[in-house]
Amino acid sequence: MNVYLIEASQCDWDEFDSCVVVAANERAARAMAMDSALTEDNCYFAEHQLPLKVTKIELDKHGIIHSSFNAG
Repeated sequence: MNVYLIEASQCDWDEFDSCVVVAANERAARAMAMDSALTEDNCYFAEHQLPLKVTKIELDKHGIIHSSFNAG
């Protein structure tokens, strides 16, 4: 399994802008992020937030995996 950072190209009120998922590959990570049935346990991105940027996270050093700041 791999760790992926998924980021939306745009974000509005009451929407996720990014999330970190564990998946077998990038394709599975993208599918997970677009599956509205998973909204209670995971993030969900709508069609208008595409394209999604998916980055594989290498776990070979210490550091922050993800930080998301949205000013109000």
